[in-house]
Amino acid sequence: QTTDPLVVDPKPIYSVTPTDHYQNNDPGVCGAYVTYNPLFASPITTPITYSIASGATFISVGDVPIDITVTAHNDCGDRVINFSIGVIDVEAPVITVPAAITVSTDVDCHAESSYFVDLYVSPCPATATDNCSGDLPFYGSNALVSDMESGGGGITNDDPGTYPVGTSTITWTAVDQYGNTATATQLITVIDDVPPTIT
Repeated sequence: QTTDPLVVDPKPIYSVTPTDHYQNNDPGVCGAYVTYNPLFASPITTPITYSIASGATFISVGDVPIDITVTAHNDCGDRVINFSIGVIDVEAPVITVPAAITVSTDVDCHAESSYFVDLYVSPCPATATDNCSGDLPFYGSNALVSDMESGGGGITNDDPGTYPVGTSTITWTAVDQYGNTATATQLITVIDDVPPTIT
């Protein structure tokens, strides 16, 4: 009776097998320096080389993931493995809203949104900037976030159209091209300073 010989692969053996993955963008920029943990192979003294050193290569958000080739070497040969790393944007826009404003009522005891048209465009519109999308445009009130995202990013608010006497809060929303959002609020105060009419 014969037995099959035991086949032993003498090349280095990695302690773990790396997997393809995405990492978050570096703060304030639309990309990141690709980083990864070092690998080990047995025996522990096995030299390992990388086609791209950790922290040495910048990749922009949206670029095709880069391939990294890892080679462990001993006297019996090389053991080569590969993995890929991409970068995703997780940073929300920075939004700045106008200061709180106070207006007077009209004769119908409400403030029309036309009172605030200049607020949206000049001289003090809400502004937002993003690490990937740059300065974001105003899309108008009650715009869909999905439309702004697909259009490269933008700003909207939930202006109700009319404001009752008292203080109301409107919410401004900024979204970038990757769906990251930021919100801030603004106070609108309406004062009834129209005297009554006696007949």
